[in-house]
Amino acid sequence: MTRRLIGRIRQLWRYPVKSLAGESVERAVVDRTGLAGDRSWALRDVIADELTHCKAIPALLACTARYPVAPGPGPGVSHAEIVLPDGRVVRTDDPFVEPVLSAVAGRPLTLWPLQPPENVRHYRIRRPMTLTVMRQRMGLPPDAPLPDFSMYPQEMMAELQQHVTPRGSYKDAYPVHFVTSASLDALAHLAPGVDLDVRRFRPNVVIETGEARGFPEHDWAGFDLIIGGIVMHCGPRTVRCAMPGQAQHGLAPEPRIGAVLRRHTGFYMGAYASIHQGGVITVGDEVFLESVRRERPLRPAVLAQSVAAVEPAITAPRVDDGCFRRLRVVWKEREAEDVVSLGLKAEGAPRVAFIPGQHLVLRLRRPGHPTPLLRSYSISSAPGDGAREDFRITVRRMGAGSSHLHDSVQAGDELEARGPSGRFFVLPASPAPLVLISSGIGVTPLFAMLQAVAGHAPARRVVWVHATRNGRTHVFRQQVGTLAASLSRFSSLIVYTQPDAQDVPGRDYQLSRHLVDEDFASIADLRSAEVFLCGTPAFMSSVSGLLRRCGVEVERIHCESFGGARSRSSAADFSGMRAQPAVRRVRFARSGIDAEWSAAGGSLLELTEELGLAVDSGCRLGSCCACAVPLIAGETEYAGAGIVAPPPGTVLLCCAEPLTDLVLDL
Repeated sequence: MTRRLIGRIRQLWRYPVKSLAGESVERAVVDRTGLAGDRSWALRDVIADELTHCKAIPALLACTARYPVAPGPGPGVSHAEIVLPDGRVVRTDDPFVEPVLSAVAGRPLTLWPLQPPENVRHYRIRRPMTLTVMRQRMGLPPDAPLPDFSMYPQEMMAELQQHVTPRGSYKDAYPVHFVTSASLDALAHLAPGVDLDVRRFRPNVVIETGEARGFPEHDWAGFDLIIGGIVMHCGPRTVRCAMPGQAQHGLAPEPRIGAVLRRHTGFYMGAYASIHQGGVITVGDEVFLESVRRERPLRPAVLAQSVAAVEPAITAPRVDDGCFRRLRVVWKEREAEDVVSLGLKAEGAPRVAFIPGQHLVLRLRRPGHPTPLLRSYSISSAPGDGAREDFRITVRRMGAGSSHLHDSVQAGDELEARGPSGRFFVLPASPAPLVLISSGIGVTPLFAMLQAVAGHAPARRVVWVHATRNGRTHVFRQQVGTLAASLSRFSSLIVYTQPDAQDVPGRDYQLSRHLVDEDFASIADLRSAEVFLCGTPAFMSSVSGLLRRCGVEVERIHCESFGGARSRSSAADFSGMRAQPAVRRVRFARSGIDAEWSAAGGSLLELTEELGLAVDSGCRLGSCCACAVPLIAGETEYAGAGIVAPPPGTVLLCCAEPLTDLVLDL
């Protein structure tokens, strides 16, 4: 038996949650499933009713996952920590983890530990992996040639035509994906200036191969790699999709990667391997390559069922979550001057999970007005807080939408609502001190946060700062006082800018002037505090400046995000309604459907999905052009780096933002 030294282990990577970035480790246990704990969790798309991944939801690439305690070999799933794009951390066993990840993704998701292969439905693909779908995943135009998959066993290809991953595994194909330094260097030489950070390729093992040249692992199929007592049997080359070129955790988009791989390697980068013999692998271990090919099986643990057995899952009705639904107004109460709250309930439907701070988008139909209004209102109740309602919204009168809710909508009426949604939320059980600062009706999402913290972490340090005109406009005054009694480390600062004669200083409010630096001196000592800010634009700008001057890091100041993807101005107005982006009319000419688009409701692609219109989609970032439809009339623009220009005369539904009303040939 002859073997030769080909290098050493440079890096080891483990990815606790499929499609999320992972963690670099110095040492790992290896068993037949690969690195212990690798892809032990995965996400399911509630609407599509199937396991999902970053090819379908690129926003997942901005998150990362890690294990607080390294998992061991064998069955069982360890809980992991998920780091959100803004740096906050939520555990896989946190009761809010699913609505949090849904908020990041913009779609309802559920989180699943690895399921046994017998749970066939869990792994099924709703839409078979046709050539068209494959091209979409690869980011290729419809007529482009596909990579050569002939080196993959037929049973593996059959499995992946009907299942998202091989049943019993959340890996894309085989237990281990590895890449050599030689391949990384060769690609860098062929494409100078292109960002080829190894993290883009999501390897488990990076082998430092020294003076080797070219792409050596592409020729190792059938050979064994020996690493201490571990035997890794090399499999086929890894075919790369469009994912490496997308923006990821810590990495900017690099749209040139796809073309580089297509031109120089035929889409290949790295190789797969299965584990013939397990053990412990450590950075720095020597790696040997056997000189004789071995006949070792490379196949999924369970072979694919027939298409007939899968058909019921493919044709199952779509779940309606994410679309507008009917909510009944079960109660309506006055909260303060020109402020009312409405309790909303989805009768006959299960309670929808949400996170404190999120909002609902209401579609308000007014008599005598053919065009409905789209308005977003913060949820002012905590999840599961009310026995009478699923959601509460609190609205100050200021415009057509709020006036309709004040004057025309009564208990017993029905409203159309979409959501909950939004990325302005608190993690109630987090140990970090919490600072909640609001003005006027901007208090509504923060009151929901306060309720949730009181229910989940009453010992958490909470600072409550609220500014309003006087006692007549002071929303939730009594309720906050009640909650304060249940919080062991609560302090508050109330500002009345125009106090009435009956407002008593020291009892009803502490200040009757604008806030200054000294008012936040105590907050400056809370270096780890999470700050949530919601108010008028002027108020938010002023307070943000005060906080930064007091030493609060800008990354810890969370402001409400209003309007479309390009709008990061963060202020609620005094109506309780978020500043709305323009609403555009969209006519789908061939379908005879007239609809309305607003950035608050998502992309044009999401609008077509809500309307039940059949349209292809792939990367959802504009790179594959699968969702291009002919534009009959109107203008659009594309915001964001790396967007590929659409074919002439078409619109990419996934990322186009209407500048005018549109007419689409769909």
